[in-house]
Amino acid sequence: LPLQAFAFILILSFLQACSSGGPDSAKYPAIPNEIGQNFCAIDGRQYGHTVVVIDKTSKLYQGQLDFIESHVFGEKFYGSYQPFTKFSYIIIDSSKPTSQKYIWSACRPKKGSATKYSLTNNNNDELNSSDENKIFVEKEWENFISDSLIIKNKTLKPKNSTSNKSLIFETIIEVLTRPDLDFEDDYPVRNLIIVSDLMQSSSRMNFYTLCKTNKNLASPNICPKFKTIEKNLRIEEYIQKHTPKDSINDIDIQIVYVNNRYETKASLDETLLDLWTSYFEKYGFKTPKIKRM
Repeated sequence: LPLQAFAFILILSFLQACSSGGPDSAKYPAIPNEIGQNFCAIDGRQYGHTVVVIDKTSKLYQGQLDFIESHVFGEKFYGSYQPFTKFSYIIIDSSKPTSQKYIWSACRPKKGSATKYSLTNNNNDELNSSDENKIFVEKEWENFISDSLIIKNKTLKPKNSTSNKSLIFETIIEVLTRPDLDFEDDYPVRNLIIVSDLMQSSSRMNFYTLCKTNKNLASPNICPKFKTIEKNLRIEEYIQKHTPKDSINDIDIQIVYVNNRYETKASLDETLLDLWTSYFEKYGFKTPKIKRM
């Protein structure tokens, strides 16, 4: 064989040996036995799932898009979670919640540089271990971030179209209850991040009516207490029927509150946030953490 062809075959054989998965082969990058080649947990005993729900039923302006980007995208955001955490994104739009699928779902690899997770000595810290190639570890992180940028640009692309309904409650319930969305309690760590103006609008519950949101009147926009809303037996039955009762008290909930000043007044914010907080607390969830514009 010509020397160049022989060298090519030699390199190809080496790469195949490294990726064959045999007991004597090196993995590049090496990962714990309970982690698959897609960096997702095989058995789910140790790793978490973070679901980001983004409400795009109202028009979003650049300031709002920038606010969303800073809180649920980017290296800082992914690096604040343990390596091999699964991230999934779902959009609230004009689609039926029962038909919604994740627009992206992927597990993050190691970063290859120091974070709080590189202070430990186990197999799932950030830094390459003795049997790992640092270059490959860093490359896998770069690939993950590159994929996330594509999803970010697609998700946060400004658009003028809106939806007549805003099925926030229904989408949350789908995430919590639908097996194919993979957010059940076999994950020891579950995070639900809700990015929204929180203005639920459906035939069953319409906050634009309940919260007296009329920009043309001098009176403030104020939502009633959650217990007042539930005095409507039709609404109470709807909420009770669909809210899961079991395996929900371990979910960490974060609300990234995106106000829509062209639809509502500032007087709405406190009572609207209290309304949602009261719902989660009454039905056995953890009290949500709130980040506001």
